[in-house]
Amino acid sequence: MTKTIKLLEESIGWGALEPHRQPEFDGFDTRSVYVPMPDGVRLAVEVHLPRGLEPGRSLPALLFRTRYWREVEMVEGEPPVNPFVAFFTSFGYAIVRADVRGTGASFGTMRHEWQPKDTEDAYDLVDWIISQPWSNGKVGAYGISYPGTTAELLAETCHPAAKAIWATYFELDGYTDLALPGGVPCLFIDAWGQHTALLDQNVRLGEDSQPDLRFVGVKPVDEDKDRTLLKAAVAEHKNNVNAHILLGDVVYKDQTMTGTNVAVSQMAVYSRREKIERSSVPVDIWGSWMDANTPDTVIRHFTSFNNTGRAVINAWSHGGSQFCSPFKPAGSDLELSLENQLSEILRFMDAHFMDADTGIPEKTLYYYTMGEEKWKSTHVWPPQGCAMQRWYLKPGRGLSREMPDEQAASETYRVDYSATTGERNRWWTEMGGGPVVYDDRAEQDRKLLVFESEPLEEDMEITGYPVFNLQAASTHTDGAFFVYLEDVAPDGRVTYLTEGILRALHRKVSDKQPPYKVFGPYHSYEREDAQPLTPGEIATLPITLIPISVLVRKGHRLRLALAGADASAFVRLPAEGDPLITVSCGAEQPSWIDLPVIPRS
Repeated sequence: MTKTIKLLEESIGWGALEPHRQPEFDGFDTRSVYVPMPDGVRLAVEVHLPRGLEPGRSLPALLFRTRYWREVEMVEGEPPVNPFVAFFTSFGYAIVRADVRGTGASFGTMRHEWQPKDTEDAYDLVDWIISQPWSNGKVGAYGISYPGTTAELLAETCHPAAKAIWATYFELDGYTDLALPGGVPCLFIDAWGQHTALLDQNVRLGEDSQPDLRFVGVKPVDEDKDRTLLKAAVAEHKNNVNAHILLGDVVYKDQTMTGTNVAVSQMAVYSRREKIERSSVPVDIWGSWMDANTPDTVIRHFTSFNNTGRAVINAWSHGGSQFCSPFKPAGSDLELSLENQLSEILRFMDAHFMDADTGIPEKTLYYYTMGEEKWKSTHVWPPQGCAMQRWYLKPGRGLSREMPDEQAASETYRVDYSATTGERNRWWTEMGGGPVVYDDRAEQDRKLLVFESEPLEEDMEITGYPVFNLQAASTHTDGAFFVYLEDVAPDGRVTYLTEGILRALHRKVSDKQPPYKVFGPYHSYEREDAQPLTPGEIATLPITLIPISVLVRKGHRLRLALAGADASAFVRLPAEGDPLITVSCGAEQPSWIDLPVIPRS
C-alpha cells in the first residue's frame, strides 16, 4: 500500500472512502471483436485497456459477461462512460466485457438462463484472455445481478487462471429467491422475461415500456461496419427460450421447464456448488436487506460455500445505487458512495491480483443494522449472542411473549386481493435498481389481519431469520400466505421491516438434506412433498422470513400483518374464489413467531 486506508467504519475495517493507492493511467482504449468458441459460435467481446500502456507491460483482467448488452450504440453521441471500466483501467486492470451466447451481438441461442454451455464459454474466454500479449495470466470476474451470477460461475470452470470474483445482488436459488419465493410466482419474472426477449431481438425499452429511441441497439463489433454480422447474430436469437416462457407453468422445483428436459433446480447456482468450491477461487459477495432475497443469498453463501472470502449485506437498492433504510428519508445519500464502493472493490481485487496487504480479513461478513444505522461485522452466522425470542399471537389480535390463556381461540380473515406492497418494493428494485420505498403501511394494514404487541420496554435488535409458525385453516385447498414484520412508532406510523411467503401446497417440512445451509424449516418445493390443505382443517404453515438486521426502538410496537395476496408483485392464488382464513391463537394450537434477538449491552 502507498498510503493509509481511510475507512467508513474504522473499528471493523469496512468501507474504503478513497482508493488505497494512486491511479496509474488516465483514460482507456477500447476495441470490439468476435471471439470464436470451439463449436464455432462467435461471442462479441469488448476489450478495455489503460491508455498509454507501455509495450511489454502485462495486466490482470476482469471478465464481465452479460445478457443485457456489453455496450450500446447511441443515435447521437457516445454512451456514458462505464464507471467500473474507467476506474479499474486507471488502476492497471484490463476489462473484458462479453455478450453471453444467444444475446447482444453474440451468435448462438439460449435454451435457458445460465446454460452449461455458458460455463464452457467462460473457460474458453479465459483461455483467449491469457493468450493476449497484454495479459499477465491472471483473470477475475465481476458483476451485479445477472452478471453477478455469471461472475460466480467463472469459479465453476475451475480454470487455473481464475483468481478472484466479485459477485453481487444475485440469486443462489433462483426458484426461492426471485422466481417463486415460498412457491408463489413473482410477477417480476414475467416482466423480466419479456424485457430480455426484446433485448435479444435488439430492442431496448424505455421507462414507458416503449422502444427507447435514444438507442440504435447493441453495439456491433469493430469489423462489422455494415451490421451484417449483427443482423445474423440477432436472427439466431429467435430460437431463444426466455424466462417468462420457461417458468410460466412451473409449480415445483424438480419440474422441468417448458420446452426443455432441465429442472428448475439445475439452473441454480447452488447446483454447481461442488465445482465452485473445488476451484478455491475467493468470492466477494454483496447483497441488501431490502433487495429481493439477496441477503439470504449472501448468508447461505457465507455459511455453505468454503470459498467465500468476504460477504457484505447493506441497506441499498439492487445494484447499490440507492440508500433504502426504511428509517431514513427516501432519497438519502448513500453512506458509501458508488465511487467509494469501487474503492472497496479495489481493496479486494488488489489483495488477490497485486499481492497487496489491503487489510481485508478472511471469512468476514459485514452487515448494516437499520434503525441503528450502523455497520457491524461477524465471523460466524448467526452472530454471537443471537438467540430466538418467541412471541405468541393472542386472541383480540395481540402479540405477546406470554402463551395465550385461552385453550381454543381464533381470528378470521377474508383474503383481500387488492392488498399490495406498492410499486417500489423489494421485488421490483430488481428491474433496474430503482429505490425501495415502502410508504406508511397503516392504510394497507387495514386490509390485513394484524397482531400487535404492547410498546417495547427497551430497544430490541433483530438480526437474522424470523421464523413464523402459523396454525391456520382455509376454505380452499391452496393459497398464498404472506406475513409482514413491521415497526409501529408512537405516532402510529407503520414501517415495513421484512416479509415471509409460503404457498400452502409447499407447507410440508422436508427431512431431506438441504443443498445449502438453511435457518428455519426446510421446504423442498418438490412434487412428492406437495401437501394441499384440507378445507376447514387447521394446518401448520412454517414460514421463514427474509433475514433482517434492524433496531426497533423502545416505545415502538412490533406488528405481524398477515395477507393472502400482494397484487403488486405476485400471482393471485388461488386463481378464483375468496378464501376465508382462520388463524388459531389459543394455547391448544398456538401460532407464534421466533425473532432472532441480539441483547443490547
